[in-house]
Amino acid sequence: MKTQILICSLWIAVTACNSPSATTPSPPSEPIVQQTPSPLPSPVLPPSPPASPAFTISANGIGDAKLNMTLGDLRNKLESKAEFTVESSFMVDIQAIAVSRENEVQYYILYPAGTTPTDKDPIDLVMTDNPKYRTAEGVGPGTLLKRAEALYGEATLFFSYASEAREYAKFASQPARGLFFRTKTVDDSLFAGIYPQPEGEYNETADFEENAAIGSVMVRRLPN
Repeated sequence: MKTQILICSLWIAVTACNSPSATTPSPPSEPIVQQTPSPLPSPVLPPSPPASPAFTISANGIGDAKLNMTLGDLRNKLESKAEFTVESSFMVDIQAIAVSRENEVQYYILYPAGTTPTDKDPIDLVMTDNPKYRTAEGVGPGTLLKRAEALYGEATLFFSYASEAREYAKFASQPARGLFFRTKTVDDSLFAGIYPQPEGEYNETADFEENAAIGSVMVRRLPN
């Protein structure tokens, strides 16, 4: 698989997440991919530990989908308990394999559009918007940002117009660099963050709406 192409095209805008000491992030030079809207978890949920390792988000992956394991390994592990469905227009330049159980999507395996992953290909990027999945500290889709902030330190929200204005949050002491948190609001607001005016090309803030929450979590394999 074209791992490097996927990493570059998917997450140009979040280099600040990978450099804890950086204070002035540079505007991204390439657009971030756009995710097709999907149902968001509601209502927002308080932090609580995952029910089992099968619902745990960590630096190693999401649930049974571990980074670096092959797609075939995941199929074999889940046996007939899960369905694998290709979603070709999941994101701009990105396709996904939805992994479902009992007609409920658990998580998505992401890969570059135009490629056809085989069972021998490793899993490099996995995403979930299912509120059953949480970190060991109890943070996942549906968690209020202010509650995640109490566990992981100050939140910084950011977006770039060149990157399709997709908003993300990073935390001062989040458990791993490879975790990425997409924001959401429970109303029709475009952004969860409160940004100073006028807005520039790249924007970030430590202020956010009271009801701002995490909408989805991505885990990716970082380059060596």
